[in-house]
Amino acid sequence: MPIVTYTYSGPSYGSLALDILAKLQDTDVVLNTTNDETPTLKVVTNNPIVVGTSTTSTSDSWVGCAKTLSSLIPSLALWGHTDDDNTLVEKWMVSAAKILVEGDSNKMTVVDFVSQLEAHVSENSGNSYLTGKFSAADVCVPIWTALAIVKYGLVSEEQRIVCEWIANALSVLKSFDEQNISKILTELEVGIVSKLVEELKVVGKDGSNDFADNPTIDKLTEFGLEFEVYSHETCMTAEELVEKVPLSSEKKETHTKNLFFKDKKHGLFLVTQAISSTFNTKQLGALLKLEGKVNMRLADGAALEKYLKVKPGCVGPLCIINDDSKEVTLVIDKSLTDGSYDYIHSHPLRNDASVKIKPTVLEDFFKNAGIEPAVVDFSIKDTGVSSQPTENNKSSSKGKQQKQQKKQQQPSNQKTKGKTLLALQHKKSENFPMWYSNVIVLSEMISYYDISGCYILRPWSYKVRS
Repeated sequence: MPIVTYTYSGPSYGSLALDILAKLQDTDVVLNTTNDETPTLKVVTNNPIVVGTSTTSTSDSWVGCAKTLSSLIPSLALWGHTDDDNTLVEKWMVSAAKILVEGDSNKMTVVDFVSQLEAHVSENSGNSYLTGKFSAADVCVPIWTALAIVKYGLVSEEQRIVCEWIANALSVLKSFDEQNISKILTELEVGIVSKLVEELKVVGKDGSNDFADNPTIDKLTEFGLEFEVYSHETCMTAEELVEKVPLSSEKKETHTKNLFFKDKKHGLFLVTQAISSTFNTKQLGALLKLEGKVNMRLADGAALEKYLKVKPGCVGPLCIINDDSKEVTLVIDKSLTDGSYDYIHSHPLRNDASVKIKPTVLEDFFKNAGIEPAVVDFSIKDTGVSSQPTENNKSSSKGKQQKQQKKQQQPSNQKTKGKTLLALQHKKSENFPMWYSNVIVLSEMISYYDISGCYILRPWSYKVRS
């Protein structure tokens, strides 16, 4: 029985398809990559019976090499079962071979072929084979097209169908060369994501692309991160977002609530939390382990625009990239990073749109931007202050109890000049602001709310006013 050897010489670009064609028929091809742009397949047939007799044939084109390797087992009919099939297979192979030509001038050829392939796949969605039956075209075309798409970066939203077809076709061939096919699949997937993000266009209600100069979108794109951005009705508050922009119930998703605080001693804080999380400013100071007196107040719109370059109602964690002076501490709700949610939705510096992003991608965004947020667990309600007396304060507590007992023993009608029955802790002459605060609170005229700067008017204050 004759011994036949197949030797390929030429560029490595595209040779994988020829190798798999041979493997489909239990045959090996010796691959010798050279700088020569012309592919050559040399077939040598030796007769072991008659020494010194051999025949040699050569193919010197991509189509010729593929056609030779497709005929090793005629019954497989890799070049088609009928003359019409042969014509179709050869037509696809000739067109696909043109995209293997080196040089940037070939880019438009690739674009035209991908468009042709896209149209065919769309029209024949019920059949995954290019000619209706499996053929050499279903080996070479997806491999060569994938290589060209990755090489020239020719991926767009409109070509998603053809990219999916290529990925499916390559998956079928993966068992014949898992390493190289997996590499192409990975490069194709990365190229698709990167290009789609790069060319991302969000169209507003008027049909215009008004996200072109958005700093947060630009950064997400620059970092090569996967995200979606969509327009919606203008929402000034988190409550409006929940009402007007409902999220999918199939996955765990959440909008964010964002508050911008300032503290004279500790600085500025941008707090981003899940809608379901709650906290108060006193608790926040304890969670951040801030030392000394903490007096956080909501910053005004002027501070927002000065430090984060964003207007009230448009705040989100992504706007931290506008903190050029690095004066703002970003505080992130732990539930937004620990896998509690599949997706996070937040404003990209405007309140008529939201960015949909995975928690891991959000963390990558901060990392790439050189930002290290403070992650806090808002589910912890204990601020860390013990209600049990320690050894150091037992004596002082005992002294206070004795004083209180003495006060209770005094006649209720006993009055001392200059004193009231409000149990004031400060004297007017020594600390007027604290004395005044004591008076209005202990006299039950007002009560302070959890948020600094907010208070509740009680009935006695209305009585005084009237």
